[in-house]
Amino acid sequence: MKVKQASQALVFLGVALFTLLATAFAWLTISKQSDISGIDSNITSLEGLVSFYVKKNNGQEIEIKTITDINTVFGETFPGDEYHFSIKINNTSKKEIDIMVSLRSFQAIFEEGFEQYSLLDVLYIENGTVERVSTNHPANLVLTPNDSTLVIKHNQELDVYRLSNLLTDGNLSLFPIQKIYIDELVSFNFTLIYDIDTEHVNYQKNSISFDGIYLYGQ
Repeated sequence: MKVKQASQALVFLGVALFTLLATAFAWLTISKQSDISGIDSNITSLEGLVSFYVKKNNGQEIEIKTITDINTVFGETFPGDEYHFSIKINNTSKKEIDIMVSLRSFQAIFEEGFEQYSLLDVLYIENGTVERVSTNHPANLVLTPNDSTLVIKHNQELDVYRLSNLLTDGNLSLFPIQKIYIDELVSFNFTLIYDIDTEHVNYQKNSISFDGIYLYGQ
């Protein structure tokens, strides 16, 4: 499915929270169009136990269920804007669950002649950290960048945890296998930031696409 650009266009992603109802949520980049896909899982025992929240800057955290929820959170996006993501799992099942979460199939999409301005270079995960929030088993899970070398593009020092430096074959594993204990309520939180030092307007010519979020385990 394709989404046309409005005056302040956003890249749209899909969400399907373990039901047959697929909704759409908006990405934060300036774009012309993007494919829509979703959240997926091979863990049938988690059906109905997972919820997804997003908060922009210091605004209200919104549970993403409908396109109205999406439009409440996402709007005009500028360098320095922060999007706080939270995947919450309430394991009310009768067994422990081992789980991993992956963001799949990122792609930079370029307008002809602007191939040097990838949005994957100016979007980064704050401190490379995914926070596991849990009463009994909290943890900070730190991502490993592909390269720790300082990189400067278009007079801008790029963050080491930029998306382009975290991806492997277009995919990003948010954390190693995590055990969700019986009756445990846990959230995995991370913040995606549009680098405040991004000044070159040519980035606005391009877009990114992203197939969705995949939860898998046993």
